[in-house]
Amino acid sequence: MEGAGTLKGIRVRDATATTPLRVSTQATNPEESARELGSQVSKEVATVRAQRALFAAVLLALVIGTPLPCRAQPKAPDVGGTYDSTYGMPAVMELEEIARGVGNYRKRAVRTKAVVDGFGGGYYLLEGPGAVRVLGIPVPEMASEANNFLGREVEIVGLVRPLPDNEDPLQSKLEDPLLPPLPKRQGSMPPQSITFWKVVDLTDFRGVLPGSQDYLTLESLVFSPGQFVNRKVRILGQFRGRNLYGDLPARSERSPLDWVIKEGAYAVWVVGKEPKGSGWSLDVTLKSDTSRWLEVTGKPETIDGVVYLRAQGVRLAKGPPPSPPE
Repeated sequence: MEGAGTLKGIRVRDATATTPLRVSTQATNPEESARELGSQVSKEVATVRAQRALFAAVLLALVIGTPLPCRAQPKAPDVGGTYDSTYGMPAVMELEEIARGVGNYRKRAVRTKAVVDGFGGGYYLLEGPGAVRVLGIPVPEMASEANNFLGREVEIVGLVRPLPDNEDPLQSKLEDPLLPPLPKRQGSMPPQSITFWKVVDLTDFRGVLPGSQDYLTLESLVFSPGQFVNRKVRILGQFRGRNLYGDLPARSERSPLDWVIKEGAYAVWVVGKEPKGSGWSLDVTLKSDTSRWLEVTGKPETIDGVVYLRAQGVRLAKGPPPSPPE
């Protein structure tokens, strides 16, 4: 028997091993001792049940992948590759429309023609007929290459963004985390800008088909498709299979039977007719067949900014003469 004034440990079912229940042996009132013991039992049982509930919630979260409640954190957008896939298919626009802010093209990807001039501070002027000017802002990947296009006529693809009156790099970065911050409009800066990620030097593609005026160039078809709606056209281009080189956005494919034809920097989908004829056939899945040139006749149509040529005739053709050595 323990001496007077000591405590006797009494373990109760559902109590934890580290927290034995203790009741004073000096208690003279049995009812008081019972109440003390009952109070401790209730507290210990409640604690154990709460621990078990928490454990069950954690286990359930691990099994079904449901996150436990926590403070929300900002999440970076999943850019998933190229700027084109992030900002959508570029719409063909005249530089004058962009400079004037015509249409709903704010914060939209566009494709346009311009002559590149320097401005300073890592920026460029994109100039068009009639003293039209738009500020050109290269993405980081283009910063080291943009100077190569000074004084050249180019096709440019990028995002239209009006310049703010007050510079706010943080806000600009929050709105467009992939793009460099917009500068504050000041001095001779034009009000509109294009942050560009693709530039094609049009000078290299002039006169691709000398003496072949009966062919419609893909450049003309791509930039002015509305002029040829419901009109039969004839084009010459290089077979590119089922978009094997990514000349057009992958999501613009409408059927596994569609294929691409390209001339210089411009490409369109050909639909409605396979690339084959009497004694010959090209495979849309083989890059080895993409050395061939084809003549295609048909009627163009435009869907979501992409040109499709619904073919009526396809035949093998001779490609343009090679460029003279420099």
